[in-house]
Amino acid sequence: MLSMWVFEIYVCIYRDILTYSCNSINYPSSARLRYYYLVTEPKTWVQAQSYCRQKYTDLATVDSMAEMEELKGFIPPGNRNVWGIFSDSDDSVDCGLGFDNWLWSDGSKTTFRYWHPGQPYSATDDGNCAMVSTSWGGDWDDTACNGVMSFMCYKGHQENLE
Repeated sequence: MLSMWVFEIYVCIYRDILTYSCNSINYPSSARLRYYYLVTEPKTWVQAQSYCRQKYTDLATVDSMAEMEELKGFIPPGNRNVWGIFSDSDDSVDCGLGFDNWLWSDGSKTTFRYWHPGQPYSATDDGNCAMVSTSWGGDWDDTACNGVMSFMCYKGHQENLE
């Protein structure tokens, strides 16, 4: 008999340092309990990863289409792009590894993909990080890691955090 674990996702949208709002959903999954936070203070991918690791656990990961759809629903209308949750290398974002090496921020390999058609593609070979593109309905796009944008962190179980 297949058993499913139920966990609750809390997505907290920070409006400024003192106020934030949280939404909660029950989501059936075999995944662990995690709390998700959308931080709207723009940072580079490396700064966002560092912020998440200091204040929470790490940049968020997405394990399924259902989870991606739920998390997309918590990005406020009018919000610009949000940092994706992985890069095509470990912490050395300039090492030029091929696109077959995309890893989550915690170092684990990606199994779920939500790329926009034709992505990942970088004509300048600097698209070593990924973002959730609001102009593409939440599809993923590869981009340079030195741009600044909002990002999503999670707090909870970690596997390969260095």
